[in-house]
Amino acid sequence: MEGECVDVCGSGAAEGDFGGVWALARAIYSRLSVVVLDDVLSGLDPKTVNLVMPKLFDREGRALLTINGIGRILPLMDRVIVLDSGTISDTGAYDGILQRGNRFVERAEAGLGASEGISDVESHHETSSKSAKVTPEEALDLTRRSGSWEVYEYYTRSAGLVTAFFWIFWTFAGAVFTSVMPIWIGRWTGANEQSPNQQLGFYLGVYAVIVVLANLGPFLECRIFFIHFNSAHREAANQMQGTVLFLSKTDTGTITNRFSQDMDLIDMTLPSQAIQFTTGAASCLVQLIIISVMGKYLAAAIPVLRTTLFVVQRYYLRTSRQVRLIDIEAKAPLYKHFIETAQGVATIRAFHWGAAFHRLHSEMLNYSQRPFCMLLCIQQWLSLVLDLVVGGLAVVLVAVATSTSGDLSPGAQGVALVLILEFNSLLTQTIQAWTKLETSIGAVARVRQFVQNTPSEPLALASPPSGWPADGAIHFKDISASYSPSSPPTLSSVNLAISPGEKLAICGPSGSGKTSLVMTLLRLLPLTSGQITLDDVDIFPLDPETLRSCLNVIPQDAYFVPGTVRLNIDPRGKASDEEIENAVRSVGLWERVLSVGGLNAELDGGEWSQGERQLLCLARAVSVGGKVLVLDEAGSSVDEETEAVMQDVIEREFREATVISVLHRFTFIERFDRVAVMRQGKLVECDSPRVLMESESVFRGMYRAHHERR
Repeated sequence: MEGECVDVCGSGAAEGDFGGVWALARAIYSRLSVVVLDDVLSGLDPKTVNLVMPKLFDREGRALLTINGIGRILPLMDRVIVLDSGTISDTGAYDGILQRGNRFVERAEAGLGASEGISDVESHHETSSKSAKVTPEEALDLTRRSGSWEVYEYYTRSAGLVTAFFWIFWTFAGAVFTSVMPIWIGRWTGANEQSPNQQLGFYLGVYAVIVVLANLGPFLECRIFFIHFNSAHREAANQMQGTVLFLSKTDTGTITNRFSQDMDLIDMTLPSQAIQFTTGAASCLVQLIIISVMGKYLAAAIPVLRTTLFVVQRYYLRTSRQVRLIDIEAKAPLYKHFIETAQGVATIRAFHWGAAFHRLHSEMLNYSQRPFCMLLCIQQWLSLVLDLVVGGLAVVLVAVATSTSGDLSPGAQGVALVLILEFNSLLTQTIQAWTKLETSIGAVARVRQFVQNTPSEPLALASPPSGWPADGAIHFKDISASYSPSSPPTLSSVNLAISPGEKLAICGPSGSGKTSLVMTLLRLLPLTSGQITLDDVDIFPLDPETLRSCLNVIPQDAYFVPGTVRLNIDPRGKASDEEIENAVRSVGLWERVLSVGGLNAELDGGEWSQGERQLLCLARAVSVGGKVLVLDEAGSSVDEETEAVMQDVIEREFREATVISVLHRFTFIERFDRVAVMRQGKLVECDSPRVLMESESVFRGMYRAHHERR
């Protein structure tokens, strides 16, 4: 099937208007004999519902159990079960229940047209946010083999030259005094043989100073590094304020990798490996100088040693660096799979996909561990090669010591041999630390790329006046918007003025630009032209966080932060207990809150129904207050009784506030002052419901399709 395989970039692509369509498509692909639908049509506009119903809900086919808060498909069902207060109040065929006068079915019959055709409404152009795909591919890292010093400069630039100088100074100071300790002990031993216990205080005092300085160097080195070399973490954390569109459309595995494994490498592995490498490199250099001084003939082996180490590091580092980067990147699909499995575990169990997902997880886990196993093999090869190299140096030293007489004292020979043995392990650790450092710097490079390529929200250029907004007057002035420079316009030349305290409904087919219009007000969608003012203040020079804190928003999908009921009702912590209680009572959930333990009880969203969750969001809006209330299809996923409660609360608690509501259902459309109809990203008409119904308007056709009987 053409277009059957598409990249959906995580769970974000299946949200909003088209979430129900995705669920239905998944049910069709399952080929199962029994299908259970949990109110999947509630978030769709009448045109889409009318398109779906005749093709899927035929009487011939699979057994179907649908949970429906509205009566859109009841006439197509063989049997209808009506629940009331947790009990079955009626059951039977739809016509029979209707004749018996069941109040729910009568109300469903009155609004049955929600599933009817809307053929007179022109087909819409898909301009919703879900159609705009912003998934930047990982740029090809051409420095995987040789690395890049620009990344080191990027990481260390926060420290400054003076700090970097002192860091290097104390690194070499610690290495020098650590290497001098065995030399001083050797001199002390030689002096003690000639004059036993003479000048004991002098040698002991000097040794104590050497020990203190040998430990002070690494301490200051670590302190300077951890305090001053931290720009990568800070800049990556700042990118969490990237545009919502980018964060929602970027693959979840990529973001998880950047802010979990990569940040762990930068914060934990990189500092320790950088310190270990610089300390080891300084110690190797100092010890090599000392060995060359004490074993004069051994200095002739330095060019050979240098050539050997150059060849080893050329092949080992180039290979190990790439394998470590592959090891990190191979975990991104595993993270993505784990996150999406946790989010969709109910669907996986419903479709019996557990075994398939388990196999897929095992395959991804095995794939992610292949680079790690290869890395262990490479490290064993490195240890073998370095052992052979240093063993060769030890053989040369012993051969020189035994073939010459008088050139090396026994103490010098012992010190040189001890340093060579230390040099072996130190050299191995240094090269391995260099490899891990290169890998961690690779994480810095990826974070740097993420920082540079992630579109950030613009900084505030102006501050709103005190007490803003005081009225709630909103004006969209010839605005156009697009999700990316290459995508078609989502909104085109929209002009709309909303008076203070006005109640405005925005309707239109799925993908017509309703939600996009609201997103521009929240500065979640950038404008390509035009201006939006709130109380005559242009909102785009303002700080986005300040703007959004002045707007009260209830989304389609209820969201709660981990914490107590109090925190979720009063996230700003400004309301008193009485105000919070009144807000919860206004939506009729106070007894429900008391049943779970009161305001200080932990809020578990899974224990609340969809309707109760939306009412809690409304209670939060009541608690926060404000002059502007925005509802993005907040009532589309609840039954009509709950929607009626929500409308009553809005009319009572937000009488003086400006209310903008994106609607699919027209049950309470008469409660709004005006209706704005969107189509193909344009505002086609805007007037009161009564005026639009009296003319041959697009809204009239939509309204009739909603209410006419089959």
